[in-house]
Amino acid sequence: MLFVPPSIPSMIPEAHASCDGCDLRIKSASLGSGSGTLPGGGGMLSVPAEFVVENPTDVTADNVRVDYTMTNPDGSEWQSNYTSGFSLYAYETKETNQVFNFYEGMAVGTYTWTITADLSNTFNETNEGNNVKVVTFEFHGLGAAADTPADTPADT
Repeated sequence: MLFVPPSIPSMIPEAHASCDGCDLRIKSASLGSGSGTLPGGGGMLSVPAEFVVENPTDVTADNVRVDYTMTNPDGSEWQSNYTSGFSLYAYETKETNQVFNFYEGMAVGTYTWTITADLSNTFNETNEGNNVKVVTFEFHGLGAAADTPADTPADT
């Protein structure tokens, strides 16, 4: 147990997110061309995904969390993940990569990948309107190309 005299409460270590005046923004998000095996040879298509989060201010952001979710054509959540616990120093960017594996028999249609910095609105940012990027693309099934248009900012 740690005893901290009332006269020095500032000595209590803080383990929460902090940044007053920073700006966490999703700078870019994209899906690459898929590669894999065609039906009869395993039936899987691996699609690389990348997003970049940025802090374009002179204030460091500590304990940053970025959430990302892929939804099925029917709107249900397919995959969800996050990256957290890192710092973004002044004017720094961080790139994160992931691979989405599509399998034979998965629904064809429009999939949506949503990336959100500071989902719980923990930080006091200078701009809360640039924390989300949405990428939509058409999956035509295995053996067909997936259309991956440029990233689209979400209305926030």
